[in-house]
Amino acid sequence: MRSRTLGRSGLVVSEIGLDLHPLLDRPDDEVVDLVLRARDLDIGFFATAWSDGHPSEPGRGERLLGKAVRSFRDQVVLATRVGYEPPPPVPARTPGTLVQNWAVPAIRRAIDEALFRLGEPLDLLQLADPGPDALESDELAGLLDDQVDKGNVRAWGVAFGPVPPGAPRPHEHPGDLGQIALTERGVASVQLTYNLLRQDPGRELIAAAGTAGAGIIARQADAPGLLADPYTFLTRDRGQTLRQAALRFALQDPAVATALPAVTDAAGLAEAAGAADLPALTQDDLDQIAELREDAARSERRNA
Repeated sequence: MRSRTLGRSGLVVSEIGLDLHPLLDRPDDEVVDLVLRARDLDIGFFATAWSDGHPSEPGRGERLLGKAVRSFRDQVVLATRVGYEPPPPVPARTPGTLVQNWAVPAIRRAIDEALFRLGEPLDLLQLADPGPDALESDELAGLLDDQVDKGNVRAWGVAFGPVPPGAPRPHEHPGDLGQIALTERGVASVQLTYNLLRQDPGRELIAAAGTAGAGIIARQADAPGLLADPYTFLTRDRGQTLRQAALRFALQDPAVATALPAVTDAAGLAEAAGAADLPALTQDDLDQIAELREDAARSERRNA
C-alpha cells in the first residue's frame, strides 16, 4: 500500500483509507472484523466520528475503532469528527435528533472522550460541517491549537460530510467554507466528497489545499453508483475495475492524501485496497473524463 503525507500535518496516511460511517448499521463484531481486515490489506488510515453510532450510544464508532486497533495503535493514523451532539431533551422532539454545538466546553469534552476511546494522541481532529460561526471563532481555534501544542492532538482540520442521521443538512456551500478554513485558519486538512462523478467543489479546494500546504481527504472516492457506461473505457485491458479506476482518479492530484471508498464488506474493501497498486490514469483518460463531464453539463443545461 502506497502512502502520502497529509499536507503540513506530517501525518503519513495510506492512499486508501476506511471510514466507519457506512458501517453504522452493522453489528459490532462485523465492524471490528472489517477494520482488522483493512489492516491486513495495509490500510493505515481510519476515520470515524462522535456521531457514528446510535443516539443511545454516542461515540460507538470511536469505541469500536479504538478496540480494533488497540494492539497496533502506533502503526495507524486515526481521525474523528466532532461538532454534533444531542440537544437538550424536549418531549416533542423526534428521537435521534442531533444539533451542532461549537461551544468550547462541548468541543473540549468531545476531544477528551475521543482520546479515551481512540488512545493518545489523537492523530487528526476534524470539525464536522463547520459553518462561518465555528470557523470565525478565535476561541474555538485557540482551543484546537492549544490541544496541538499540548500534544493531545497532532493536527486538526475540517470535514464536510457525511451528515449523521438525525442531523439537519448544512445549508452552507462547502467550497466557500473550505476556502475559509484553508486561508484564514490554516487547517491541516479538508475532507469532502470528491470523485469522478462529483468533482465540484473538490477541484477548487484541491488547488487551494496545494497552495496552502494542506491535505485533502476524498470521501466516497470510489464514486458509489457509478454506471458502467460510458466509463467502461477505464477498465478495458487494464486489469482494474470501475471502482479502482475511480479511486485512481481521486488520487490523481498529490494534494489528495487519501481516498475513502464507501465499502461495507470485505470483498469491496479488498477491491478498493487493490487500487493503491495500480498506475495513475493517463492524460487520455483524463481528457475523456473531462469530455464526458462537459457532455453531461450540456445535457443538464438543455433540460433545465
